[in-house]
Amino acid sequence: MMDPAALAQADDVGQVQHRGRLWRTFRRNRPALAGFVFFCAFLVLAAIGAAVTSGREPLVDPGRVRLEERLRPPLSPARDGANPPFLGIYLLGTDDLGRDLFARMLEGAWVSLTVGFIAVGISVSLGILAGGIAGYYGRRLIRLRHAALALTLVAGTILGWSGHLPAGLLLVAAALWAGLGMRRRRQEKGRPRRPGLLDRPLIDIDGFLMRIVDILLCFPSFFLILTVVALLPPRMITIMAVIGLTSWEGTARFVRAEFLSLREREFVDAARALGVGDPGILFRHMLPNALGPVFVSATLGVASAILTESGLSFLGFGVPPPHATWGNLLADGRRFLFDAPWLTLAPGSAILAVVLSFNLFGEGLRDLLHPQAREGR
Repeated sequence: MMDPAALAQADDVGQVQHRGRLWRTFRRNRPALAGFVFFCAFLVLAAIGAAVTSGREPLVDPGRVRLEERLRPPLSPARDGANPPFLGIYLLGTDDLGRDLFARMLEGAWVSLTVGFIAVGISVSLGILAGGIAGYYGRRLIRLRHAALALTLVAGTILGWSGHLPAGLLLVAAALWAGLGMRRRRQEKGRPRRPGLLDRPLIDIDGFLMRIVDILLCFPSFFLILTVVALLPPRMITIMAVIGLTSWEGTARFVRAEFLSLREREFVDAARALGVGDPGILFRHMLPNALGPVFVSATLGVASAILTESGLSFLGFGVPPPHATWGNLLADGRRFLFDAPWLTLAPGSAILAVVLSFNLFGEGLRDLLHPQAREGR
């Protein structure tokens, strides 16, 4: 029998060799590699932009108004006594208020990155939760008592949120008390009780969650986001939350498909036989084996979130001032499309390049993690 240390070392060597093969395969995909390089450059640029455009006295001030420098073309030197920008030159020109477009582009890069990553984090978390529950608990039935309990909890939450706090807390407490009672009765041993009206089955968990996904996919997502944003206060956190809460359906489907396959595997049966609980099986054993499609979906989702935020800002429903975003830079520059085309060319090109790089990188990850899909094309 081999020594356990030797087995562990051989396993580590095998993992290193496998990662090396994956990297060599990825490098041969030139568009994906170019997207990855631009993706890393965008991350560095956004981090630099956050550092040099924030604070009371930023190194590059995106909000400084210089009316005497309005609508200067790119690479124009600053005039004397005009509060010159960093390096004394307007790299991308100025807008109609004399603000440095390069500084505003740097700030917009950080805003786009923040919105994209946090919105995707919200959508991926919801998708993993919904898809994991649908894939693992899909055969279990939702009974009438479960529906009544959920409706009571939702009604109490809505009442508390709308200002009727005592009534809301009462309903929430009643729902929690009823839920604990059902759990205690389920754990009691002895002769089973006679099924009543509240024990009537309605639908299985998988069917219920997937029907919710189907209904949400029927709505035009951008117009749904536009409607919700128009009704809520204009804040950056609102934009991120709305985009995340309306884009989790694809991740849920991917995770559900992976869990449906994984729940029949031998390692899941072994973990269940060892007494591991459902949360441990879900998050320790099954989820790490289902993250491949999630990474691909998240990469493509960042591009979609950045594009959605830019569209909302262009229409005036996005991140509010004083934050500069690439979408509101496009909206401000359309009035000077012929007099100062650089006001729309710079943010438009940035949106195109960033979204394209994320898409190329995501497609490369998909081909890397699912080579059979690449061979089928």
